[in-house]
Order: sequence, then structure tokens, then C-alpha cells
Amino acid sequence: MRLASYDGRLTIVVGERGVDVETASGGRFSADVHAAYARWQELRDWWGEQAPDAVPAQGVELDPARLGPPAPRPAQVFALGLNY
Repeated sequence: MRLASYDGRLTIVVGERGVDVETASGGRFSADVHAAYARWQELRDWWGEQAPDAVPAQGVELDPARLGPPAPRPAQVFALGLNY
């Protein structure tokens, strides 16, 4: 399962298409990308129950220019500095 932020909405990427999670789940999951990580196992279980042949019909063709960061508000940021 590959997640993306498409126009700021949580989207699952299937091949070249994207499925809006809030719409496909009937509101069970939010469109907020960051909220998906808190309910990760539940989201994975729900996605595993979806009929694979129905997925392409639900999706839209993805435009790379409209993709955003998969973790828009990271809880932690790590940095490393080297001195010579």
C-alpha cells in the first residue's frame, strides 16, 4: 500500500491511479494524511478488504504536479552535522 497526499487529501496509489481514502471508505477515514498514521493497522485492514478489481474504477489518474509530501507534519525531524 502506497500513500500519497494528492491535493492535500489522503490517497492510496494503485499503479498510475489514486483512490481518495475518505470517499472510498464512506467517511470512515479522514482525508487528513497525518491522521492515517495514527490508525495505520485499521487502514491497512480496511484496504485489504477492498475488491482488487474495483480499485481502478474508484481511482483517478494522478498528476505528479498535484502530489504533496506523504508526511506533511512529521512528528520528529532528525539531522546530522559533520565537522572537519
